[in-house]
Parts: sequence; structure tokens; C-alpha cells
Amino acid sequence: MEKAGCYLIECRRWPRECPGPIHGIPADNPEAKFDYQRIAPNTVQIQIANQVIEKSIGPDDHSIVFDVSLDEGKTLLTNDFIEDGKKFGVYYTYIEML
Repeated sequence: MEKAGCYLIECRRWPRECPGPIHGIPADNPEAKFDYQRIAPNTVQIQIANQVIEKSIGPDDHSIVFDVSLDEGKTLLTNDFIEDGKKFGVYYTYIEML
């Protein structure tokens, strides 16, 4: 982290420019090029700077947002969608300092 402070970590299944619910598929399918697959995770979990935080996912959620206080320096972020114990990496993660 470039500097200590509060960071917003947003976990998404689909990118902001092609939004859709985590449990669903995007409304737009550019040029019908993609065969979107559905997943139905119950929770999303992030692990960063010795913190493990988990939140539930609702049926209409497009993203799950975490506010995390972090110190300056190197750290590792892992984040997963979890469905009945099976982990899927979060497809899109956006991070910004608040």
C-alpha cells in the first residue's frame, strides 16, 4: 500500500463496464461473443494484511464492498467467491483509497 489509510475493496463477478449480478449474467453480451456461465456463491472472502473478512452475497448484488484499514507497505490480497465450500477467485477487484 502506498500509504496507510482506509481502502475500499470492491469484489465483482463482472466488470463495471459490462455489469451484471454476481449470481447472474450481464444484460449485454457484446456481439453475442460470449457463453456466460452462472455461479451462485453464498459468500465472498478477502484476506489482506493478516485480516480475513467475509460477507454474504444477496441474489441481486452486483458487487460486495469492504472498507479496510491498512498500513503502508507490501501486502498480499486474496479474494474468493465461496459456494458450498468451493472457492472461485473473484473475477474483478477494484481498490481505491478513501
